[in-house]
Amino acid sequence: MTIAMLWFALGASIVVQIPEAPPQTPPGFVRIDGSVSPEALPDWLVWQNAFSTLALAELQPAIRDILALDVAEGELIEREARLQRERDLACIERLERIQHRLEGTGAVLDATHPEVRGNTIRCRQETLDAVDRVLAGLSDDGRSSVEMWLRRVRGGIGALVPEDDLQFFRLPR
Repeated sequence: MTIAMLWFALGASIVVQIPEAPPQTPPGFVRIDGSVSPEALPDWLVWQNAFSTLALAELQPAIRDILALDVAEGELIEREARLQRERDLACIERLERIQHRLEGTGAVLDATHPEVRGNTIRCRQETLDAVDRVLAGLSDDGRSSVEMWLRRVRGGIGALVPEDDLQFFRLPR
């Protein structure tokens, strides 16, 4: 399994825009539609998507306006959004090191390997730690504005998750 395939398997690319008529869910999978069951999407996934969206260069000048934040709050969320790409790349680099370490050992490197799962939880936790830093730095009005925007983001996210991996998908919190 390549690192890119493993990264996809770990949930990095399970975020999709919800089409008007979602395709049929393959056997053995659960489709989570944020417009129907937003609470079923874990916070790490929603924020990872939100940070990635906010990090788009063309959005940078408008973030404060989009989220109705003051200058300092806007800079805080912009910084964490830009850092999400670095966090994602660090996660991939750790996966590559795990892959190289396991080459020739006969171990199967897939999304269920304990080291891979540990890295996945670490990556998700790093995103949630960034969320905590952002929320701690926002005023009540700023937090309210971000939470309202995040509800809209959540409604546009969908995920396709293997049934036997659903509990892990929801981790760490």
